[in-house]
Amino acid sequence: MSFAPLFNEIFESYLYDNLMFAIDAEMKNYLDGFYPGQQLPDFAVKMLGFIISPPAYPALAINPIDFDSSESESGDHVENEHRILASLVVSSADASLVTRLLFKYSRAFKAVVRKMSRADWLRDIPANAGNPTGAIVTKIKGQYSAIGKNPNKTSNEYIRAIDFQLTIQFVER
Repeated sequence: MSFAPLFNEIFESYLYDNLMFAIDAEMKNYLDGFYPGQQLPDFAVKMLGFIISPPAYPALAINPIDFDSSESESGDHVENEHRILASLVVSSADASLVTRLLFKYSRAFKAVVRKMSRADWLRDIPANAGNPTGAIVTKIKGQYSAIGKNPNKTSNEYIRAIDFQLTIQFVER
């Protein structure tokens, strides 16, 4: 019996790399564009996985949450909805400024994600991997953490995080 899947289900394996690629390519440009002259640094830590205690800030971690996948009634395509957790953490020596700093990184991050085109999401997917017809971010939901002390420092450095839940829809024919 030959290998002949109905759908290749390949999108998930590229989703996280393509999101990280866009962040690597654009985040610093968006920080500089939104906040000229402030010299906000790019992420010191970017990873796939959970941030336990990053060695430096700002930090970003991207994690899968879950997905829904359903085949169309006609059987000619499959619709996927992926939910991703993107945790962004910043630090500041000033507790009253750490939230404002987080707002700046949050704004730039959302702008980078919203700018991603179909081609950005489908980047590097092999031509023989089926027929992915689209990918789009349909929802960005954020939840802020409380201000805390940096566990890696003995000095008074404050940290604050936001967890974004990104909902991305993808169709494969």
